[in-house]
Amino acid sequence: MWFLAACLGAQEGMPAAYDAKDTYKIIDATILSSDPWRIDALVLLAIGHTNNVEIVNQPREVLALASGFAVAGMDKLLKMIKEGDSDPIWNLSDELDRLLKKMHSSEKKV
Repeated sequence: MWFLAACLGAQEGMPAAYDAKDTYKIIDATILSSDPWRIDALVLLAIGHTNNVEIVNQPREVLALASGFAVAGMDKLLKMIKEGDSDPIWNLSDELDRLLKKMHSSEKKV
């Protein structure tokens, strides 16, 4: 959920400001080590947002930026889950399908 929210927030283009003191750790980072492509995606996201390849040397900054994107995207994710006529998982699936089709069709126009 966090990773998808980060992707949705990144699509909006601006991470949300948040106070790390107001957050709590719900999972550890083992998911990142079990799926190394996620780390690559977060690093690429950070490089793209900051235009600074040196950010790869600052893993805490990369994760802080990703968390900001996750905060920015969480409302959109929850809305996708809640809105629709089906069970939450199908609502989410339908909305992601629409979003990806919209992105794909706009790429063809470029």
